[in-house]
Amino acid sequence: MIEAFLLALLVAKIRKYRLAPLFREWPVYLVIILALIHLYMNFSIFQGNMDIIKYSSVIRIAFALIFGILIFKYNLYKAGFLGVAFIALGGILNNIVMKANGGRMPVFPSISYITGYINPETFKNMEKYDDIHIQGSSSTKLAILADKIDLGYTMLSIGDVFIVSIVFLTIY
Repeated sequence: MIEAFLLALLVAKIRKYRLAPLFREWPVYLVIILALIHLYMNFSIFQGNMDIIKYSSVIRIAFALIFGILIFKYNLYKAGFLGVAFIALGGILNNIVMKANGGRMPVFPSISYITGYINPETFKNMEKYDDIHIQGSSSTKLAILADKIDLGYTMLSIGDVFIVSIVFLTIY
């Protein structure tokens, strides 16, 4: 999520938009706080605290509420509707790959092995903390839709990219 926020700021700056007015508005700080909490959760997992995964649904609810506030407060209805469409598309893509793989989301770490976010033992005990994600393999169906975008501290699927696009659309 922080990536989408920073990308929106970068694109706005490149297009010569003024960023200062954005930071005079309190809802933007809610987005920043949520992004930092999300980042903290990822780094907690990095440190081996898998128990924090159970709070991811709370983050999703907070995410929806904060962006709802932004959309209604600033009349960003086009961005909001497009963002909701992207969220729906992302959710559908994630559900398709999960249904094809027995209700589980395959994960294909690469950079995360190098950074230490995940180690080869991670998936052995994963079911205790997370009943959704499994390690991807050559038998994974629709692997292109699985969590293959490895940022070194988190992994995203194509569906996740669509879901997080509301951050970019709303902030930009």
